[in-house]
Amino acid sequence: MSDEMADKTEAFLLGEPAEADAAFWRQVAREHAEALGGESTINGRNALRKVAYHNARDYRVTRTPLAG
Repeated sequence: MSDEMADKTEAFLLGEPAEADAAFWRQVAREHAEALGGESTINGRNALRKVAYHNARDYRVTRTPLAG
């Protein structure tokens, strides 16, 4: 794959698909936090802090050079 094509693929993957993935995992984390008691328990508060870990801006695409 050419560098140009790899750049386009990376830009696509880090756009809407990454945002949708991060939103899904934030929702899962929120539900988990609520199951642990939400704001009313230590475990729930700790879990709620982790919701922010799912941020699409932190996603990266790793390129692996092919042996050739």
